Amino acid sequence: MRPTRSLRLSVRAIGANPARAALVLATIGVGVASIVTASALGTGAEREVAQTMSTLGTNLIVVRPAQVPRLVNRRAIAGRVTTLLPGDVEAIAQVRGIAAAAPGIDGAARAKAGGTAVIASIMGTTPAFLGIRGYRVQAGRFLEDDDGAEARRVAVLGARIAEALFPDGDAVGRELRLRGVPFQVIGTLAPKGAAADGGDEDGLLVMPIATAMRRVFNRSSISAIFASAVDAGAMDDAGDAVARLVRVRHRPGRDGRDDFDVQNTARQIGRRRQTLGLLDGVTTGLGAITMLAGGAGVFTLMWLSVADRTSEIGLRLAVGATQAAILGQFLAEAALLTIAGWIAGIAAGGVAIAALATATRWPIGIPLDALGSSTALSLATALIAGSAPAIRAARIAPVEALRGA
Repeated sequence: MRPTRSLRLSVRAIGANPARAALVLATIGVGVASIVTASALGTGAEREVAQTMSTLGTNLIVVRPAQVPRLVNRRAIAGRVTTLLPGDVEAIAQVRGIAAAAPGIDGAARAKAGGTAVIASIMGTTPAFLGIRGYRVQAGRFLEDDDGAEARRVAVLGARIAEALFPDGDAVGRELRLRGVPFQVIGTLAPKGAAADGGDEDGLLVMPIATAMRRVFNRSSISAIFASAVDAGAMDDAGDAVARLVRVRHRPGRDGRDDFDVQNTARQIGRRRQTLGLLDGVTTGLGAITMLAGGAGVFTLMWLSVADRTSEIGLRLAVGATQAAILGQFLAEAALLTIAGWIAGIAAGGVAIAALATATRWPIGIPLDALGSSTALSLATALIAGSAPAIRAARIAPVEALRGA
């Protein structure tokens, strides 16, 4: 039989029971849509994690003051301890597995240039901060050792601050005022985007650590220590070594609590990836179960179709059709059902992905691997579910089939 005629017969046979066919198509479509949607969300989330890694910096370890515990039996103001000192930075930089370390003292302040004023996130630090946090200089230069040694009133502006204060694009060499104190702009940073916690990485105003401590915040302690590990594989060991060092230097109190927290960003991102992988696996598993239900539907539909078309099968065998032709006919019908369900699932998945991206702003990626896996799973479903009914049809005896008709 010609392939075109076989295809027409398959379409006609499926159309003879539209309710059954629609149910099977819907079941397979839901399974495929689930797999595609889950993979799209997972791909987008993985890209966001990679972007977060590049935004945070290379192999970043952060040491911050611990929260001050609120006492039950007395009034206390929640806050952070003030025991991190510049000397801790120098000690951490010598730890094995640490490539570089930089102090940070931060806070918000109103920066003004001409008639424009914006709230900037002040960051007092050292030259090592640039490489540790993965920033790039777009114009001018970054901080140098002499800037900190002499507590110069110089500033490097994040992309958003530079654009807001100097919309003409020529910020280097200009002057701004911070709490009434004049600062000279020596450089601007390339745009970086949002941080992992939603903060604005482009809203920084960077100045020498000594300038920030003496002229802006009037503090002797620092807010954070940023360190980069030699490589990603050494981050856990390096983070533990940093914690041990700071613990020795700070000596825990009577309650045994540390007055600092060590944040390993790779570990945090790893936990996020693990969670995303678990969610992706659960959703994909549900999709696979739905596909299994779709396979059962294909099997049931084809089995009933063989029973309904016994006389047709007997007649075709009587006039010379081979068992192979009958087998191929019913396998083709099973494949046609699953392919139609696959197409419906891809369409439904596309609609679901677009709706989720619009409603939740969740990052979406194109799941090319999911398209391939769902195609293979659909064809396997057709082959496995359609085999038994097709074999049953091919083994029908023509005389018995015609007698039963």
